[in-house]
Amino acid sequence: MKKYLIISFFIGALLFSSGCALTDSTLNSDEGYWKVTFTADVSVYNDGSISQSGGGPSACFADGYISSVMYFAVGGGSPVKQESFVTLNSVNCLSCSSEIVSNSTEIPIYLQAKLDVSGYEFTGDFVPEVNNELSVWMEEPVIYSIDVAYTCQGAPGVSSDYGSYISQIVSPFLTEVHHLVVEPDQLSTKTREGFAFPPAYLADIEFNILEEYITEIK
Repeated sequence: MKKYLIISFFIGALLFSSGCALTDSTLNSDEGYWKVTFTADVSVYNDGSISQSGGGPSACFADGYISSVMYFAVGGGSPVKQESFVTLNSVNCLSCSSEIVSNSTEIPIYLQAKLDVSGYEFTGDFVPEVNNELSVWMEEPVIYSIDVAYTCQGAPGVSSDYGSYISQIVSPFLTEVHHLVVEPDQLSTKTREGFAFPPAYLADIEFNILEEYITEIK
């Protein structure tokens, strides 16, 4: 249920939020486009090498997601347009409770992506023959600081994370290219558990991809 709500919410935000409009122009193609709606829920946790200790928030882990709408030429390749964001939902610390107290939603990012189209026919009506493959990754880190209120031993306090939590969410895309099989007009789901990335993190990732054929980009 979570993945359907996230995709529905994100599509609605793109349609109705003035700050998220793609452009005012329309792209047209004789063959049309692939519209790919993509989300990746990322839950980061300890790989076991970080011990729980008293005092301040010595080890904290991010939970959030990446969301994107990308448009590709019908023959595939790199996206001709995209709107992509990262959102931090929560921070979980080993020895403290925590609460996000500054904006942590829909932070703009840029995804690298490639759509490999294995086979298709175009004879007026679009008839897909086989599955396509979406490859997605990132090349540039995201630096975005978030303020978090921590309640540990002693008095509570608010501190900046200096960009570390958003970095945790996007790091799996900076360290590996993810290859995802997609089928037109079908919600495709793939999970990866225990994805390891430095310095000492694991992440469970759930990918949800919906690919649709459209005739124009508005």
